[in-house]
Amino acid sequence: MSAEINVELLIGCKVCDADGRAIGKIEEILAIEKDDELVVSEFHVGTYGLMERLAAYHLGRVRDPKRIPWQELDLSDPRKPVWRRLSPRA
Repeated sequence: MSAEINVELLIGCKVCDADGRAIGKIEEILAIEKDDELVVSEFHVGTYGLMERLAAYHLGRVRDPKRIPWQELDLSDPRKPVWRRLSPRA
């Protein structure tokens, strides 16, 4: 079962990791088209996410924003998103 959450309520929400440490705010949400629907694929968080959003209008893409795959962001409480890493990263 999938829940519906209004995107405008997520933009600007502070994201914490599983230990409660703040990692940044949701600045950008990427969606892809799948069978006549838009499906969220990842969230861009923090300073680089903000720079990417602002630069998209002026400079093109910004390198290396913090990208969180949709399945790693716990939105059980949409006001307090939590990043739950599924696999270790280098």
